Amino acid sequence: MAVKHERTRRKDSATMTQLTPGVAILLATLALAGCGGGSGGAAQGSAQFQPLGFVAGLGYSEATAVSADGAAVAGTAKDAQGLPLAFRWSQAGGAQSLGLLTGGTRSTATAISSDGSVIAGFGDISVAPLGGTTGLRWTAAAGMEPLPRLGSSSMCAANGLSGDGSVAVGTCLLSNNTAFRWTASGLVGLGQYGGGLGAASSATAVSRDGAVTAGAGNPRLAGAMAWVGTSPVFLGLLGAGDQYASATALSSDGTVIAGMSIDSASVSHVFLWTAAGGMQRVPNPPGAVSGSVPAGISDTGLVVGWAITAGGEVAVIGTSGGGLQSLAEWLAREKGLALPPGWVLTRANAISPDGRFIAGAGTNPQGATEAWLLRID
Repeated sequence: MAVKHERTRRKDSATMTQLTPGVAILLATLALAGCGGGSGGAAQGSAQFQPLGFVAGLGYSEATAVSADGAAVAGTAKDAQGLPLAFRWSQAGGAQSLGLLTGGTRSTATAISSDGSVIAGFGDISVAPLGGTTGLRWTAAAGMEPLPRLGSSSMCAANGLSGDGSVAVGTCLLSNNTAFRWTASGLVGLGQYGGGLGAASSATAVSRDGAVTAGAGNPRLAGAMAWVGTSPVFLGLLGAGDQYASATALSSDGTVIAGMSIDSASVSHVFLWTAAGGMQRVPNPPGAVSGSVPAGISDTGLVVGWAITAGGEVAVIGTSGGGLQSLAEWLAREKGLALPPGWVLTRANAISPDGRFIAGAGTNPQGATEAWLLRID
């Protein structure tokens, strides 16, 4: 298990899989009119771009989650050896390290509560009987605390957090990946799906009230999934010939699910799912060689994530009707915002429910990976 974004969150926790490299890529993952079109009309509203800097002494940062009001951001820094360190950013305090679990050497932040007071993620720990990698939960009062693990698993990651921080969801590695749901009452496994020795599951996101979880069964055999409480809902694959599918993000009420499905040519396609409409494809942006990865969805219908192009990763934004496009180009056309010279937005990892705040990572003018926050009015 690589400790990701791997998120950053979806990048590192995804490497827990014992399945094929294609599955590892898959699991490494997350209504404003005019966001899809390229109408060329006058910019509507405005936007502000803010680099978030670094934890003191470090030179890498990636924002992975943002609070509902944009006042707090969770993310992951890296030291000179590339070891991840979870951090919390605020306007007053900047990027502050959240520390490590007892005896640990690395920590990753993957999710944040609506008010920014609770952060979830995963890290290594060396205190018996919890040696290995485990999910974690941080608050200012208690600091960083380990979550329990399923059975004999020594590799677990928390990937999603409810609005009040009382529910965490994630994945533990048993015989195969197994999704879990945690509350103060304990941790519950969500089962394995896909049949036979390949049965598996993973959880990547949870709704604001903690009632709906998104993820996958065996992403090849069962495809994308959701759970209402602990009851499974099978979303399947986007196309009949697709290789894998996983749900990666939810609207705050859990009624709209975003995910990705990889076709027979190994190109990933973003989908949005509703109970009424099923899976609907969100077209990839021009130049997406290997497709796109959705990381977040707002209640206004905006999807954010990144596309994989010949030139590298590019942060994207879009809707089901308009398709995905470069976030930087959308900001310039729709909001009249030109990024500071030298900045390239590579990943949009999170969006607030109202669509006003987007957080992610990019390459700054000095060539370093740095977290950023957008405010959109």
